[in-house]
Amino acid sequence: MVLRFIDLFFIQEYKEGETGLDDALALAVRVMSKTMDATKLTPDKLELATLTRRDNKTFIKVLPLAQVQSLIADHEKKEAAEAA
Repeated sequence: MVLRFIDLFFIQEYKEGETGLDDALALAVRVMSKTMDATKLTPDKLELATLTRRDNKTFIKVLPLAQVQSLIADHEKKEAAEAA
């Protein structure tokens, strides 16, 4: 059930070749907020990382807690604005 929701959500929201990294991170936080059992997202409950491909090499970057907190705060602001 949850996996189907995530699949449909990504199909609707993610646009191949159009969605930038910042938008993809915001989308990831949005999906996690809707699917996690936690009542509130916090950086200690959510770890995000990016994989980028440059010069035929893959680079993994785990986002620092401050950046995850910022993404969560942005998401909460957007949700509050939509609810108003």
